Amino acid sequence: MDASKSEANPFSRGAGDIFPNRAVDPGLVYDLSVNDYLDFLCASGYNQTLLQKFSRYPYECPESNNAILDLNYPSIIVHKLSGTVTVTRKLKNVDKPGIYVVRVRSPVGISVDVEPKVLNFQKQGEVKKF
Repeated sequence: MDASKSEANPFSRGAGDIFPNRAVDPGLVYDLSVNDYLDFLCASGYNQTLLQKFSRYPYECPESNNAILDLNYPSIIVHKLSGTVTVTRKLKNVDKPGIYVVRVRSPVGISVDVEPKVLNFQKQGEVKKF
């Protein structure tokens, strides 16, 4: 149930439980730079005047931009999904070597395929895409 006692949906459930010790040592991170966020704002329709509020220097938006789909963020949002869409994410290992296996809970009516299904990190600082 959500706050208004209606059946909860994915957007009203929140982000889940908090595990403070895991936050200090997450194992993997979705690393982002300031330019990644600026590219996302460009793709979202921000103009040069608005971008200047987020950057110390004038920022030139890229000509071709998939930044809305490919913002290296744990959650994935696809507006107006029609047909097949491919998104890419990069994970950086900030812990000891380890093997990570994909686990997906697909929304009803949506098919999700992740490749590769296993990421094997051999060293700290290593980056892999999926």
